Amino acid sequence: MRAIFEKSHQLKVKEQFIVNDDRCHHLNVVRTRAGDEVWIFDGEGNAFQTKVLSITKKEALLEIVDSKYKANDQKLVLFIGVPKKDAFEDILKIAVECGFTHIVPLSTAHSQFEYVPSERINKIIESALVQSNNYYWPTIYPQTKIQDINSLDINLEIALLFSSFSEGKNDDVAKQNWRAAGVFIGPEAGYSVEEEAQILASKFKALRKHLPCPILRAPTAVAVSAGYIYSQRQK
Repeated sequence: MRAIFEKSHQLKVKEQFIVNDDRCHHLNVVRTRAGDEVWIFDGEGNAFQTKVLSITKKEALLEIVDSKYKANDQKLVLFIGVPKKDAFEDILKIAVECGFTHIVPLSTAHSQFEYVPSERINKIIESALVQSNNYYWPTIYPQTKIQDINSLDINLEIALLFSSFSEGKNDDVAKQNWRAAGVFIGPEAGYSVEEEAQILASKFKALRKHLPCPILRAPTAVAVSAGYIYSQRQK
């Protein structure tokens, strides 16, 4: 589905919308033509169906023909030990595509990069949101030390620590409510033993989970953890 992002509350059905920036280039790259359908997502649950009236290399004219709203009734929180810059950017992209609603960068003993909001970060998120037709822009918290996670204003019904050290020691996750779930994933070298202990003792009361698979890179672990949560929600 062709789509663009527009953070605007002014869009209305039957009105026209002009695209004359980098998004027009994107529409041309995916070979958009007059008469095609393009969706506009605002990152707050609204999607606007449009019809392309005309398009050139510099400008596209869209007519809004319908709109719909998708309630954000489930929370999926990623607590990620910040790895190297490139890996962190991959994680942001994957997290948006997998539907994480909140992202908490964590400072760890093995972190090698400090997250700072930037236009580049926004572009990565926007691209992933459009690519996946995600209705919601994620909330990203300031980078937080593991010992300070109890100060975060986040309420969860279950949290999982995907551990590097807990093989054969999985906690029982049966009969849990998964509508507000969080996952803790370490950086490339994982959390230290002390950091895992702090996470397990935090207000989130994380349960340990060790999947029977090879050691995963942090970006891959993000996708796998989301799949695990979604599979539990389907039960």
